[in-house]
This record gives sequence, structure tokens and C-alpha cells, in this order.
Amino acid sequence: DFVKASPSRFKQLARVHKKHGGTVLTCVKATSDADYQRYGFVAGDEIEDGLIKATSIIEKPGSREKAGSDFASVSGYIIDPAIFPYLHKRKKILKPNEEFIMQTAMQDMITDGHSIIGREIKNGKFYDAGNKLDYLKTVVDFALDRDDIGNEFREYLKTIV
Repeated sequence: DFVKASPSRFKQLARVHKKHGGTVLTCVKATSDADYQRYGFVAGDEIEDGLIKATSIIEKPGSREKAGSDFASVSGYIIDPAIFPYLHKRKKILKPNEEFIMQTAMQDMITDGHSIIGREIKNGKFYDAGNKLDYLKTVVDFALDRDDIGNEFREYLKTIV
């Protein structure tokens, strides 16, 4: 996925990490019920506008009630290296054909007192390139924004729409 934001999502994450330390996750607000079946969710205490200090993180909870918030965790993280032993532990207990997800390791970290903060990205637009329609929208939006081809591409779109 992609997030086009000003300042960039990584600058926003870096600012949070510099101030609070720990792991910082890119988050966007869920906009539909389907989001609760597609993303991980961070719940906890809002420490600043758009910042949640996580008390729980759950992958694809299925509903807002199970998620505990509308903060969807999408890709793009600053991860504390302390996660590696947790990932190794989780990998060892993985059942055959079970999907390996790092959110369970992150929940273990939270339980052990590590700081994980969800940062709602401000002044930005989220693109889920894992969804076929959103992928096409991403390509079109990014192409239209390019100085070198944007105008020519816009004219081409006019001829086919």
C-alpha cells in the first residue's frame, strides 16, 4: 500500500518515535465494515490527537467491537528491534498452514511493557494496492501527479472516458 501525505508518513512516524520512542505504526481510520476484515487494528489510550498508545493490537478482527477502535494499522512502521525474539518465539509455535502475522508478536511486546504507538497519518491519502480497484486508482492518481507525464496521461484518459 501507499500513503501520499505532507509531510510524508515516514517523517510523521519519525517525529513520533523521536518524542515517544518504541514502535510506531502507520494508521488510517477505518471507513467501512470491510476494513475490519482486511487490516490489523490498534486500540488503547489516545495520548495526543491522532496518537494511540496501544493496549491491544489484533489482525483482521472482523468487527469494530472486536477491534476496539477504528485505527487500522497499514504497512509502514518504525519497529523496535526488541521485536525479533518475539517473532522467533511466535514462529516456533506456528501451526502448519497458519499465516505468520507479526501482530501477535506485537501484542506479546505490549503485554511485556514495550511501547507501541499507532499514528493516524495526517494530511494524506491511503491507497490499498492489494485491492484491485484501489491499485488502479493508485496508478492513475500517481500518474496524473507526475510533472513529466501527468498532462499527457490526463489527455489520454479524456479520449477513453
